Amino acid sequence: SDCVSDPGSDNPYPEAPSTSAQTGKPAKGGKTKVSDAEVSDLTKLARSQNMTSQTKKMIFAAVMDSEDLHDCFYRLVNLDLRKNARDICVVLVQLCTQEAGYNPYYAALLHKLCLTETKHIDYTVKCAIWAHFKVVSLEALSLNRCINLTKLILALMQKQHFDLAIFKPLDLHEKVDKRTLMFLRIFLVHFLHLDDELILAMLLVVTESPKLGSVHKGLSKLVQEQFLKEETRDSWLEQVLITVDEKQRLSSAHLMKKAKVAAQAMKKVL
Repeated sequence: SDCVSDPGSDNPYPEAPSTSAQTGKPAKGGKTKVSDAEVSDLTKLARSQNMTSQTKKMIFAAVMDSEDLHDCFYRLVNLDLRKNARDICVVLVQLCTQEAGYNPYYAALLHKLCLTETKHIDYTVKCAIWAHFKVVSLEALSLNRCINLTKLILALMQKQHFDLAIFKPLDLHEKVDKRTLMFLRIFLVHFLHLDDELILAMLLVVTESPKLGSVHKGLSKLVQEQFLKEETRDSWLEQVLITVDEKQRLSSAHLMKKAKVAAQAMKKVL
């Protein structure tokens, strides 16, 4: 598919600009007008992020120079949302994964854009995420970026923009490479920190859909082998658990109980 393409340009990506700890938005935000020198700085910064097309530079400038979420939203909409949806989603997902720490600003912005052109933007966001799956398998996505990508996916899943079918391109029922396995461990640990009802509802989608048999088999296998086999689990679990925010972090024993419930929920004739 044409949508499963390189999320930026070259890999590995440079780090994204820092963000404001108080507002969550990119630290460059806060002005309605910028000088020629500042425009030049934004252009250089965009180029350093491998955003070389004029459209991506404009999107990057809109994100970095906006006053807040609403200002950024209207700037992006005014760039012709339907025509430039692909580039907008690619830039936002790329910037989110490159942050030093997860920034919910990007998920909130993508959610707002999805509500404007629901079906079109939902699919385009998926394409941008699928492109990052390819980068994971190429070992070009760092641990930090895997964590940010996980949190972005979960945030958009909770807003019902897509479900666990997002993993269909990864062919989970086949043997996955080492880097992709690391990402999936991170994702599943964070996924199991969601409310039980939400976890079961999301698993029900892949369990009952014949079209998602590969995702169902793959997730079942991952939970069984990576969480419920003690010898496998002990080699990685504690290292991944610390990627969960301390206030929300469950004990490994509690997480295992939730993994067993998830495994039971996915049991059916395959």
